Amino acid sequence: MGQIRPSLMKKLRENGREGIIFLSFLILFFLTILGIRGLKIGNAHNPGAGFMPFWSGILLLLLAAINFWRSFTKGPKDSHQVIKPSFKTIFVLVGILAYIVIAPYLGFLLTIFLLLVLFFSLIERKNFSLILVISGATTILTYLVFVTLMKCQFPRGFLGIG
Repeated sequence: MGQIRPSLMKKLRENGREGIIFLSFLILFFLTILGIRGLKIGNAHNPGAGFMPFWSGILLLLLAAINFWRSFTKGPKDSHQVIKPSFKTIFVLVGILAYIVIAPYLGFLLTIFLLLVLFFSLIERKNFSLILVISGATTILTYLVFVTLMKCQFPRGFLGIG
């Protein structure tokens, strides 16, 4: 078995994060492909149920591969730099996960309105009446575009609206 060049080993150590990210996206891509096995992909003019998941997976894989390749050709910007997620980032992720869990019970309209009020009040501290108006307007506009115009179905919840 051949020996790996020392310069390649150094690059692998320096760019370990990018390798892990690429491997994660590769696994996600294959899980997506496994998940849409029975769905028809179709084409751009007549897309099937697997069209968006398939091409989204391809795009994620391509972007991860480009990032992985660039990490080897350009090298790390700062190998000692540690990225720490901010409170706002973690708060938004937890809020989105809570939305996914709560939306089927409360319905789309009430859940998205409450989520927007929470986001705007904790992340961008503004006048509370302005937050209510912006959240309400965003919720109504989203409903009109997706439900009325595009005929999408959102969770109705226990109130039966959504």
